[in-house]
Amino acid sequence: MTFSRARVISSFDYNLNGETLLRTMGAIKDLGIYFDPKLKFDSHITNIVNRSNKILGFIRRNCADFDDSLALKSIYCSLVRSICEYGSIIWSPYQSGHKQIIEKIQQKFLRFLSFKCSIIREPHSSYTPLLTILNLETLEQRRLRLDLYFSYKLFSGNIDCPEFLSRFSFHTPI
Repeated sequence: MTFSRARVISSFDYNLNGETLLRTMGAIKDLGIYFDPKLKFDSHITNIVNRSNKILGFIRRNCADFDDSLALKSIYCSLVRSICEYGSIIWSPYQSGHKQIIEKIQQKFLRFLSFKCSIIREPHSSYTPLLTILNLETLEQRRLRLDLYFSYKLFSGNIDCPEFLSRFSFHTPI
């Protein structure tokens, strides 16, 4: 597979032990993240939304008798939110549509939780009060915080990656 955002992609034949390797045209999965040739993560985001919705359905079916908000929050954070955040430093969405469909996963859980635990919420209102009550952040805020944490670790030398660090240039006035 060749990764490029160019309209015309230079194609090369790769050989291994005298045999030409086949070219993949669709998305490939590497360490749990789907990459497509244009380096757009549409297929990855679709995959995590589908997996997260399946797990949310599992939680709704199997936790029907639960009424403890902390227990349900722990289950959500360990099973669903971990899927939504895995490798987000690489694929973090920049399009508002992708951000919204990912955020809808948490909103769906919050609706379920408010119903199960009798937390009063106005229909079609903001989810911010529920986030505050449960001491949660939006998924977008968490991705931003994870990105900043990664940057801090990179620039402070806790992550040893001189190739990546060399791509940044800092000009400080004297």
